[in-house]
Amino acid sequence: MASCGGEQGQNYQPFIVAGWRKFFSLQPEDTCLVDVCSGNGAIACIAAEISIEAKLAFQIHAFDAANIAPPRLYLEKDTQVQRIHYRPQVTAESTHYPDRKFNVIVGQYAIEYTQLDKTLPELKRISKPNCSLRFILHAQESIVVASAHRQLNDIRYIKETEPLFSTAIHVVLAHDRRNGTGNPESGNAKLQQVIRNIGKAASGAAEPEMYHYTCGMVLDTLHNLPQQGTALTLGKIQEIEKSLDAHSSRLAAMTHAAKNADQIQELKTKMEAVWSCPLKTEPLKRRDGALFGWIIQSI
Repeated sequence: MASCGGEQGQNYQPFIVAGWRKFFSLQPEDTCLVDVCSGNGAIACIAAEISIEAKLAFQIHAFDAANIAPPRLYLEKDTQVQRIHYRPQVTAESTHYPDRKFNVIVGQYAIEYTQLDKTLPELKRISKPNCSLRFILHAQESIVVASAHRQLNDIRYIKETEPLFSTAIHVVLAHDRRNGTGNPESGNAKLQQVIRNIGKAASGAAEPEMYHYTCGMVLDTLHNLPQQGTALTLGKIQEIEKSLDAHSSRLAAMTHAAKNADQIQELKTKMEAVWSCPLKTEPLKRRDGALFGWIIQSI
């Protein structure tokens, strides 16, 4: 449901959830709200939870440019998700909602990824008068973005310094008698050395999970080579590499979208001009002081 900042299987850390619960609990009974760039709707689900608990008739919408699709299990059994109107492949720059539809507009790690010169007027268009706003944005100095930078370095190491995928492909081809491209024993020896080197890098990494997970996936795939054959094994190795590349693209987008304190103040000023209302900004911090993002919110 969400991928940033969770602990022990939680969608978001408790202090993040608490802020959203407080905000939604203060909204009127006839609230019509939209979760902007929602992913599969983690924030919309918190709104639905409050609506159910307080017996409020919230109308909850969520849209994302991605082809979002909450798991069927959620749709069948989760009363929170059932209350949410999902719209996939809808951008913040052009939502196609009617004018003045929403009196609450929210987003977490959302609008900073969009073209703000188009997004802000569009969100204003679909806002009712006196619309309440709350956005959490990535902070350049946050531990979330710092983690993203570390993971990007880890991916570069796996892809460039230690050629895990090309070596694994060489092993597969060497085992293919029809191909006859090399000696399986030499390929296996090189792969084992690559794995050992990655293991050493993992032992000194702040977040070793990516190293262990990626190597584990590749080794499991190679282990099944005799049963699944050359073509399928090659396809699965390439799929693992593409997944890592996609994760790298998401992390790079996050680091590019993150804003510093001055940029947040500039954005707040622009939003105040668009909505003609005062807003406040504050850092989103855990109890230990770790920064997770910036909040821009209606007063």
